[in-house]
Amino acid sequence: MLGAGSFGSVRAPESRHSALKWAWNCLPVERSIPSGFGSQYHSLGRHAVWDRGSILECFRCRASGPADAAYCYRCGTALSAPAPAQGGTRRLLTVLFSDLSGYTAMNEVLDPEEVSEVLGRIKEGARRIVEAHGGVVNQFVGDEVMALFGMPTAHEDDARRAVSAALEMHRFVGELSAEVAPRLGRPLHLHTGLTTGTVLVRPSDIRDGLYSVTGDTVNTAARLLSKAEQDEILIGAPTSRLAAPFFQVKEREPLDLKGKARRVPAYRVLGPAARTSFEVSQRRGLTAYIGRQKELKQLEGLLARTVAGEHMAITVAGPPGLGKSRLLYEVEHRALQWGMLVLHGRCEAYGSVTPYQPFLHVLRDLLGLTEEGAPREVRARVDAAVRVLENAELERRLPFLLHLLSLNAGQNMAPGGLEGDQLRRELAETLRVLLHGLAHRLPVLLMLEDWHWADAASDAALRYLVSTIEGFPVMFLVNHRDDYCPRWGSVPSVALRLGPLQPEETASMVRALLGGAGTLPERLFAMVHERTGGNPFFIEEVCRALLEGEEVVIEEAGPRLTRELTRLDVPDSVQAVVRARIDRLGAAEAEVLALAAVVGTDVPLRLLERLVEAPERLPDLLERLKAAEMLWEDGEGREQMYRFKHLIIHDVAYGSQMLSQRRGLHIRVGEVLEELSAIRPMEHFEALAHHYGRGEQYGKASLYAELAGDKAAQSHALEAARRQYERALEFLEKLDRTQELMRRRVELVIRWSKAALHKPSTRQVNALEECYAISLEIGYPKGAMRCGFWAGFLQYALGNQAEAVWHFERVLPLARELGDGQMVAQIQLSLGQSFAVSTEYQQALECFSKGMAFPPSFGVEAHAAKAYAMGYLGMLHGDQGRFDEGYRCLEEGLRMVRTLGRRSLEGSVVTLQAMVRLWQGDWNASLEAALWLRSEAERMGGPFIIAMSKTVEGFARFHLSGGAAAITLLSEAVSWLEENDTRLALSWNQACLAEALALEGRGDEARRQADRALTRALSGDRRGEAMAHRALGLAAARSYLPDHARALEHLEKSIEVARRKDSPREEALSRFRMAESLRALGRRDEAAHQLGLSLPRLEEMNMVWYRQQAHVLWEGLAGALPR
Repeated sequence: MLGAGSFGSVRAPESRHSALKWAWNCLPVERSIPSGFGSQYHSLGRHAVWDRGSILECFRCRASGPADAAYCYRCGTALSAPAPAQGGTRRLLTVLFSDLSGYTAMNEVLDPEEVSEVLGRIKEGARRIVEAHGGVVNQFVGDEVMALFGMPTAHEDDARRAVSAALEMHRFVGELSAEVAPRLGRPLHLHTGLTTGTVLVRPSDIRDGLYSVTGDTVNTAARLLSKAEQDEILIGAPTSRLAAPFFQVKEREPLDLKGKARRVPAYRVLGPAARTSFEVSQRRGLTAYIGRQKELKQLEGLLARTVAGEHMAITVAGPPGLGKSRLLYEVEHRALQWGMLVLHGRCEAYGSVTPYQPFLHVLRDLLGLTEEGAPREVRARVDAAVRVLENAELERRLPFLLHLLSLNAGQNMAPGGLEGDQLRRELAETLRVLLHGLAHRLPVLLMLEDWHWADAASDAALRYLVSTIEGFPVMFLVNHRDDYCPRWGSVPSVALRLGPLQPEETASMVRALLGGAGTLPERLFAMVHERTGGNPFFIEEVCRALLEGEEVVIEEAGPRLTRELTRLDVPDSVQAVVRARIDRLGAAEAEVLALAAVVGTDVPLRLLERLVEAPERLPDLLERLKAAEMLWEDGEGREQMYRFKHLIIHDVAYGSQMLSQRRGLHIRVGEVLEELSAIRPMEHFEALAHHYGRGEQYGKASLYAELAGDKAAQSHALEAARRQYERALEFLEKLDRTQELMRRRVELVIRWSKAALHKPSTRQVNALEECYAISLEIGYPKGAMRCGFWAGFLQYALGNQAEAVWHFERVLPLARELGDGQMVAQIQLSLGQSFAVSTEYQQALECFSKGMAFPPSFGVEAHAAKAYAMGYLGMLHGDQGRFDEGYRCLEEGLRMVRTLGRRSLEGSVVTLQAMVRLWQGDWNASLEAALWLRSEAERMGGPFIIAMSKTVEGFARFHLSGGAAAITLLSEAVSWLEENDTRLALSWNQACLAEALALEGRGDEARRQADRALTRALSGDRRGEAMAHRALGLAAARSYLPDHARALEHLEKSIEVARRKDSPREEALSRFRMAESLRALGRRDEAAHQLGLSLPRLEEMNMVWYRQQAHVLWEGLAGALPR
């Protein structure tokens, strides 16, 4: 029910670039990166050298050059290429030779300068292609190129890379031929020979190429070149064995090669094959699936029902490490086998704060989008994809789809200028239309992972999609940790919660991981289960440590222990197990893993390529890390992503680095992200804030966190907005205090506070108090006025009405002095709300009267405050029994709110309306309002309104049907308000719970809650005061040993409080309850008197349910009551 001022004023700057420029000019000069830092990362590459003054030395000619140079300026050697050991090294290489057919004839026809130009283009193209495939051009001799694959870094697919590079070089020369053939009089033709084998690699003399390579493999490759005809690629048998599955090849007659005693098999490459090993590669990296057969069988049944046309929502919950993602993986493959369309989205931890992030993953995968395309090209691709779906409604919603994908042609505004709730509704509706269109074609499985990190906007969108999916074959399969509680409404839903494996399941998993049972003793399985608690991840890591530490070896007969294990020799924690595995990595792999940990839990390949010195080495290092079960690969091409197999691996790899290392790496990641995000910078604000913050570049970090907060606020993702604004303030606090930065701090605190309206805390109040003083100190009275106002409003929201009044009254003269009539009106209206909460109704009416008398020309915020005040005015009339007048005010407030388009404020006014319905005893209307409130609050992320809706629902259900379920709802509401220090209306919530407990005969519990409500009343929260006294009376009257005399004392006190706040409603209810106790004491005349005072009031106020209860009592007093 929070809403005065509402959140509509929190929006991103009109010009984001001007805001960036303004904020940047306020920042002090950043600290320089520690000198010498980069030397620790030279083995990873030039992009990891942080000291801009450092140099690199060419290992061939010893010339020195700048650290960011790609090649030596003297000899042309790639500076990223490490020098081989002085004595040489044995390497498995694929050696490629390629040259032009008819080079001599070309020299006869063309001028030397023209020949040089053509050769220069061929050499540059060859270098680019070879390096793009992870190889290296070792040497150019005339028209011949010699390339090596496997140096300076080996890859498991070097042979495949070499063949692919050869095909691309041939295509490149064919394209070049079209240009030069008219002058040459004949087309250009390339021919190539390559093979694979062991080569001795040594440091080279400049004349011999980048490396000196010796061995039969080199000679064979050169001889294959000599036998290759024009446009032909010949490969040797070793290369064919490695690469043939990926290419179309045709065996040639074995060749007689110079110097060879025997004829050599050779194969002609015709082109690439259409095969893919994606699914096989995924399965190769996973362990045997054990222990979830029951859940998997249940999900298979649900999949079958979806394929048959049903819709449903399934959640898979559990702590980290229990196999939630693996279960989804197994379900995905079954869905694909059954012909379903599988869509996959996931949430990220420092993302949980980008709005709609998981749905963006789904859209980009579905539409085949990459992040590197020009906006116009990408937009055209989206247009084409939408047309393919042949969905007219989706085509009409294309602007919203483009806005969601940040492709709205550079416009900051959403289609139609929508924002806040309206924009959220349209974006969610666009996702619905798309999903329904897909489901018309195929049954859909929408898998969403790690939903406990979902941003508020995504969570609201998911709830909307789930609620509108009826009639379509769609299964929502969502996994999350235990702290997320999904609510799907009326859609059929199933909640699965994974637990630890049983001892026999642990034993099966150990056998699978260690290669069978062999001679392994049964006690080993028991030890593993005891140490791991049946957590599949822990089991996997312990078994891998046993193998890598050679405590278990795998032989022909199966695995066996190499020593007696009196205890399992593993670290006490899984973190230690992972750290031990990281320590076993080679230095280069460990450095890549450390760098990846700095990037985050999900690491884009293209980002890593920019961060390491030698990107051509990166694929091999990543392959080793995949083989070591540290990382796994997702996606293809430039969209490849590397993810940590477990988050614990990330945490250990990150925590093992020195602080200075991490700072430098975070800065570099931030710099690269800035370069990569030039097209759509909004997508990376959160990541940029994170990395610059960790890199202690606090000026940049604060700026990006603020922009991330603005972005979240625009989407009404208030939780994310609060988090980002708070981070911006934390970063800003670490900078030297200049006047400009002090003013920026004031504005940030106000934004943070506005975002906290539905979940306030004393931290925001304290920050506002500090900024109030700062504003006065720097001569910024308007800032002081706003800080004071919001401090008062948050105190009101926290339930501290005396403090709220103090803040409002302090800034009211300042607002008048500044001539800010709109703020004067907002302060008066907010004062009225605080007085109303304290049941000082006369003062509230005076403030409302003053505050509402403002001209129509005032801005939206004043009108929003007036609408909220109308709701409070309706509540005031309802408490005093003037229900018709109360409903009129509430309806007027709702009309104003809806005109303004403030959906969150509508929820606040409806909350007040539900309270009034409850007071009148209209249980069905109260229940209807409560359920609407619950759905709205869950969609918008308003936990306070959720708590209030639970109280309304629980109290209404209790009077309709009674029972423990209703009291549970009331208890949940009170618990949440108390735990989150949100005390607005807390006394009323506590009193509702107390009365229900008392009527249920749970006197001790009722007294505890009533006493708490009365304690709250002492601090000015008096809405529940009269009801709490009444609950104490009921508890005394309905306890195991009734004490009606004590009950009468409490009921007399309740009547006294009711009169003080001029509430005939409360007085009539208390007199009704007093009549019950007097009757029980046998004092029938007095009972009749009290009932005679109560019943007419109940009839006058049309409190139907209570009137019926009073009539029952009246009939029971038949002889004592006059007819």
